[in-house]
Amino acid sequence: MDLKQKIQKKRDLIKKHESDLKRLIAQCEHSETIEDRVYYEGNYNDRAYTEIYDKCLICGNLRLKSTKEHSWYG
Repeated sequence: MDLKQKIQKKRDLIKKHESDLKRLIAQCEHSETIEDRVYYEGNYNDRAYTEIYDKCLICGNLRLKSTKEHSWYG
């Protein structure tokens, strides 16, 4: 088996595992979550705000929970 065949075999195996992973992630019920916050700075024209997410620990899915606005510069 030459190098080209080995590479193609590994690529096929990776594709198989990726499709299996996508199928499993689609079945995730998001039962284990943590609250995650992302802060965006304000400037002269825009107010600062924080987006609050629920992040699934199993599949990594982010679900926007709320947005909190702050003063102009945070």
